[in-house]
Amino acid sequence: MSARSGTPDSVGRAGDERNALSRSSAGEGSPLGGVASVTGDATRAGPSQAARASASARPARQEKDGTDVLARPVVIGASVSAGAASRDHQGRTVDLAVALDGWITSPHPPTRSFASSATFLDPVAETRRQVEAATQAQPSIVFALDVCFWPVHAKASSEAERLARLDSVLAALAAIDAPLVLGDVPDRDEARTTILAGLELSAPATRIEANERIRAWAAARPHVVLVPLAEFVRRAAAGEELRLAGATVEGETAMAFLAPDRLHASALGVSALAGVALDELVARGLLQRTSLAPTLAVAIERRAPIPGSLPIEDEANVAEQQVVVVQRLVDARKLLAAQDPAALERGIELVEMVPSRLSSPCEMQLVRDLAAMSSAARRTLESYLATCALRAVSADARPADYARWVLVAAGLRDTSAMRAAAQAYRDALTRNAPRTSGEQRLADSAYDALDGTDDIAAGLFWPDPESTMKRWQREADDHAAALRAAGIAHAAAPDSVKGKAAIRRAPPARGARLVTYLRAAGREDDATNVEALLPTS
Repeated sequence: MSARSGTPDSVGRAGDERNALSRSSAGEGSPLGGVASVTGDATRAGPSQAARASASARPARQEKDGTDVLARPVVIGASVSAGAASRDHQGRTVDLAVALDGWITSPHPPTRSFASSATFLDPVAETRRQVEAATQAQPSIVFALDVCFWPVHAKASSEAERLARLDSVLAALAAIDAPLVLGDVPDRDEARTTILAGLELSAPATRIEANERIRAWAAARPHVVLVPLAEFVRRAAAGEELRLAGATVEGETAMAFLAPDRLHASALGVSALAGVALDELVARGLLQRTSLAPTLAVAIERRAPIPGSLPIEDEANVAEQQVVVVQRLVDARKLLAAQDPAALERGIELVEMVPSRLSSPCEMQLVRDLAAMSSAARRTLESYLATCALRAVSADARPADYARWVLVAAGLRDTSAMRAAAQAYRDALTRNAPRTSGEQRLADSAYDALDGTDDIAAGLFWPDPESTMKRWQREADDHAAALRAAGIAHAAAPDSVKGKAAIRRAPPARGARLVTYLRAAGREDDATNVEALLPTS
């Protein structure tokens, strides 16, 4: 079992989807009806009780196949739809659009996604933005499985405010006249025991009332298909069996549908959830089963990663990524200069891309300046910091998760968060040393954010400071040799901006600061070892 989450280790990591699937078995019966089977005969799938009741209560648009309804599929929603904690075995993000495309076998364009992991910052405004973008795309169908989550669960001054936000979101969704696949609101009480406790999730009675409103709203609109997301999540969290078409998913496997943070879906869970949503469409007569992959395993094999969603160790397209990062940084800065509230969302989207590895001071300063906009902006960033921390302590955390936690903590000058993030990154580096230059640069980027911001956090960061100091010196020597070989003179006036930066980055100066930081963190032996490597003159 995972010590952090209570999730079996074999299902708590992104790379174990096939292991989890192998534990599924065919069988009958469950409140959750058929999606294409994990194993077994897909023709045995049956609609859920909720879907049968829904179909009998209001008319469904009948289609001979899924061609029309899948002509222009669109996704809107929050972090689960955006794939915030969903990575496959290669570390690539799997969002709901990718998962849907894995299931859909009939000819269709790639599913477009306007979902955002920043929805929790302002659920109403973000939903309105996404609905506008979706309607402009003239969708044939809209999947909005988690769009109602944050209106109910995000921070609020009262429970009444949560319900008012939900009403506003439902009013925004009313602008969609295409078939709308909507999820109800799951209880995430387990998340209260995690770092997300600061998000002040809603009271149980509020969630119950919210789901009653959602059901009533959906019942009055024939084009809305309601997916029992709350029941799906409850069963997965409890490790209970659930039905996926012609197969029974055992409890241990169902637990793998949730990410270790117990709040988001895993990559396997996003694909399973996509299957649940599509099954409800089959039950309503909007799709034929023949338009879908026959099993969950096949759907997973068919899905493609989000374009541009590269694992951090993949060195391909790094230059192209930097261009995008710089452009987004410029855009966020322009909005910030104009005191446009959209700057906050754009800034978080920039950090969400993954830290750029080459401009951590820029990103850290952007977080700092965004926090200075207003007390409300700072509170929003503090909530975002909690989300970053949660990702980093999950069982399948990757280097970018640790670096993002460090950068945001440093940007907010949150001393305790910086030290916790530094210790967590150090533990991660102890378990797995950087495998590529990209991962090494990412670690250096995170350390640079702490260098000069908090002595103790910087002193906690490196697991082997002596080896780090030797690497800095070796890299500096190699760089100087390359410049000499090319006949490039790189010396700058010591009092110039460039000259001062070069002096600060030089190994003697970096090493001297590292010694100070190590002593501040109580690592006297390490400080002595690094000090012995410094020039005596």
